[in-house]
Amino acid sequence: MSATEMPVWWREGTPTVRERTGERPIGNREAWETQGLLGRRLDPTDNRYNLAALTPIGEQTAADLERAHEQYQQRLLDGVTARQRQIVLDVLERIRANTTELENS
Repeated sequence: MSATEMPVWWREGTPTVRERTGERPIGNREAWETQGLLGRRLDPTDNRYNLAALTPIGEQTAADLERAHEQYQQRLLDGVTARQRQIVLDVLERIRANTTELENS
């Protein structure tokens, strides 16, 4: 994703999650670790940082969620032709281009 495609709140100089919401963005990490979905270890090149990665259970859970999401998307698009889908995508692309032009003007 290029900088121009990033949502506004991800661009340099915009508020952080904590500044916007008052919440700690690592809350999910702690919950996922407790559930055994995520593990972490010290960065071997710089021990000031932790590296996080999905555990085997986390990988399986992510794969299950991906499959469920794909099935849900398929159900949403039942009866919508490929041509109709392309029309929607073309309209959304035009809206995105217009939005980018407005943000840059």
